[in-house]
Amino acid sequence: MRSILSTAIAEIKFLLRNPPIIMLLSFAPIVYPFMYNSLYINKFETKLPIIVVDLDHSNQSRELCRKLDQAEQTSVCGVMSDLNDAQIFVSSNKANAVVVIPEGYEGNILRGEHVNLRAWINANRFLIAVDAGKGLSESLSSIASERLIAALEANGCTREQARNFSQPIMLRSEGMANTLECYGDYIIPVLLLLVLQQSLFSGAATASAGAGKHRRKFPSVAAPLIVIGRMFPYIALYSIYAALFFGFHYSLWGIPFDGSVTLLAALTVLNLCVMILAGFLLGSFCRSKLTALILTMFSSYPFLLFSGMAWPVSSMPPFWRIVSNIFPSAHYFPAAMELSRLNATFADVMPHFIALGIAFAVLMIALCVKYEMKAEPRLTG
Repeated sequence: MRSILSTAIAEIKFLLRNPPIIMLLSFAPIVYPFMYNSLYINKFETKLPIIVVDLDHSNQSRELCRKLDQAEQTSVCGVMSDLNDAQIFVSSNKANAVVVIPEGYEGNILRGEHVNLRAWINANRFLIAVDAGKGLSESLSSIASERLIAALEANGCTREQARNFSQPIMLRSEGMANTLECYGDYIIPVLLLLVLQQSLFSGAATASAGAGKHRRKFPSVAAPLIVIGRMFPYIALYSIYAALFFGFHYSLWGIPFDGSVTLLAALTVLNLCVMILAGFLLGSFCRSKLTALILTMFSSYPFLLFSGMAWPVSSMPPFWRIVSNIFPSAHYFPAAMELSRLNATFADVMPHFIALGIAFAVLMIALCVKYEMKAEPRLTG
């Protein structure tokens, strides 16, 4: 125990003598959550500009324009008579969609005949295109339902009967984790997890640059005790950050928490240990802090992409699905989201616990072997 404490104190003193590492371990976890998450504070995309090409110029077409303008997700920024001019607006990103009201629209509506509306949506920006399409669909569905109800009432149906006939089957869907069904409530927790993991990985690797120095400083102490002692300051610091992320930041950005604090804390501490060991091992192969920092910076995208948060792992090619298991984020990110948002049980996330436990054991053995060998660094920078 004394050996572990001595190693931990030595690591703290080392960190205090290296302000750049202290800045890396403090600036990113403290500043980045405010900076990144503030970009998504509105959470919803509202009043997306659209163009209406009105070829009918009737009361009914003007009523349709008014409905589209009043929708939560769309706003009519212009009414034109030429489709080519409207498409130029979309091509120059001045509008997100074009809706064409055909000639004879009002006549067909009044006669109860079928009407075909055409829409061009700028799909260059996928999320905006989805929201614009959703806004158009909801507005047009509402108008169609109102027209059908009016026609049924004219044929002698009561208001209630007309509503039932117009929508004989109604689907009421509710989001389980993302109750607002917005992109902000999805991406903010992912960014918090990424900042927590990557800043720790970079800090641990940078602090370990220069193989064998920790082993030479404690020649009589067993390698596992050196590793455990060095890990303590990082675990203590990042456990505080994790508590702030899941407590303070979830509350600040309005992210609902529904899960087991105990299981989430255990999973997070296990992942912190894995990332510390991974950083220590990578840094032990680097001769300079700059080399370690550059290598960990390049790891940010793989950690995010293979976590399954940007694209489902199940939809990746078989080879990359296998590769994704190597990355701790592929196990920690989905398990943390399930534990904090879906009230998952231990049985639900047990495979992720096992995978991180195996990663911890493998990295611990590899790092201890590296320390015992007193290997010289292989990379220069």
